[in-house]
Amino acid sequence: MPKVCLKSIVYDDKNFPDGGSEKYYLDLILKEIASCINSNGISYIISNQEKIETSSSEHTKKDENDFAEINFEMHSLNESNETQGVTIFFNEGVPESKRLSEIISQNMKELHYEPSMVKILHNTSDGNSSSDFSVKINLGNPLSESDLEWIRDNIEEISQKMIMSLDEYFALPFVACFNPIEGIAIKDESLRKRPTLNSEVVGSVEANSKVNILGQWEDWYIVGSNNELGYIPTKFIGY
Repeated sequence: MPKVCLKSIVYDDKNFPDGGSEKYYLDLILKEIASCINSNGISYIISNQEKIETSSSEHTKKDENDFAEINFEMHSLNESNETQGVTIFFNEGVPESKRLSEIISQNMKELHYEPSMVKILHNTSDGNSSSDFSVKINLGNPLSESDLEWIRDNIEEISQKMIMSLDEYFALPFVACFNPIEGIAIKDESLRKRPTLNSEVVGSVEANSKVNILGQWEDWYIVGSNNELGYIPTKFIGY
């Protein structure tokens, strides 16, 4: 199943007037993404650099459509501290990194208080990325009250736009956040990578076994756990 590695990058974790900080708000966004992303059939890691490197090393070029790394930061991009808005960095020469950055940019423009301030740049030197399939997102200048207010007021919306972007990147349908429920498999049945019978088989369930239902899209359930997800027709799961 598709997997994403999520990380917050903090350069100078200053406290804000409301008592929060860069790390506090970035971690809120990561936690919000994590709370809903399994409902969309995507596994995740929220991790330090060492764990991201371990996970990334398992992926090769053929996996580029099933793996991505996203690093979030808040940072002034020049010495004048005048840069505002969202800047998305892709790895130059890596088409999938650029494609993901373009998808994220389009979704963030729909949410940002000034869409023209959402920009895409290529990454010339990224010591924080461990994967070719990575994107770094600078969500705003911590010295800009407008940027801080936008982030503070849109934690859930930013997280949702990120999940929608990953869904588009991984060619999955968007599913709203879903409270997991327990079901029972009616018969032995395969789990699919995507909600179609032509999709790759990624696992199976046995008749009468308990199934953790994480989301639903039309007549398909997303079932399993973070690292073992799959789609199954709803008609094969009872309660």
